[in-house]
Amino acid sequence: AVCLVCRRKFGSAELLARHEQQSEMHRQKVEEAKRAQISEIKKDVHKAALVQEKRADKMLRRQDYSQQAREEREQQKAMREAEEAARLGIDPAKAREGPDAGNVGTAMMRAMGWTQGSGLGSSGQGVTSHVSVVHREERAGIGCGEVTREEDAIQPSDDYKTRVIKKASSRYERGKDEDPTAWRQTFSSGD
Repeated sequence: AVCLVCRRKFGSAELLARHEQQSEMHRQKVEEAKRAQISEIKKDVHKAALVQEKRADKMLRRQDYSQQAREEREQQKAMREAEEAARLGIDPAKAREGPDAGNVGTAMMRAMGWTQGSGLGSSGQGVTSHVSVVHREERAGIGCGEVTREEDAIQPSDDYKTRVIKKASSRYERGKDEDPTAWRQTFSSGD
């Protein structure tokens, strides 16, 4: 028989049992093994707690970053809206509410069941946006071009990029049928 704790070999099971009951060295080795086992368990628990804490911290940082990014995007959007409203001379609070939010006519229409985005008329089939402005050539001043196509008309809600694209498209459409040398003839003297 062998004592696995002390790593000693005994001739019989009786001698092994007597060793386990009476040997001071065996008791010390058993206590050391228990302490080592408890210490190992404590290390494992501590390591698992650290890993869990790191995971939780990482998740919180990720959530904080997401929240910060969301807040920054909202602030940037609010700044762009405020800049656009200031450029157009509109109160930023009213710009967020939409066109004619404080208008008496809008309030009356809302009282009768109209909602923003729906069309006018008994079944909501009517116009859903305001009438767009189209420049007229009649009685126009110097530098005014031809009549602007309706799809190229600039709307107050258009952003900068859309306005630039519409203007370029309008210029292209106006100039595509013209003779490139025609403008020179307007400056020639009447020889």
